[in-house]
Amino acid sequence: MSLLSGFCRIYPLVSGRGTLANSKLFKALDGNNSGDTLANVSGYQLWVPENDYVGRAIIYFGDLDRKISWVVERVLKPGDSAMDIGAN
Repeated sequence: MSLLSGFCRIYPLVSGRGTLANSKLFKALDGNNSGDTLANVSGYQLWVPENDYVGRAIIYFGDLDRKISWVVERVLKPGDSAMDIGAN
């Protein structure tokens, strides 16, 4: 995890992560890479695209929307399966 993503993991707000991760400032800081990278998310590792809106939020903040992650963590139990069939 880069220093920037480590710092972002302590971001206190639950919204605005995608907008911040895709801002001109963040793209200038990381060079706006276009490959895939391995991101740490809640104890798991995921391959995410570095040039994707959601991917960049996951790389830096661990998720796109903390409100959704909070609900999923409370609803799903070990061994459960879930499917994300949303528009994104």
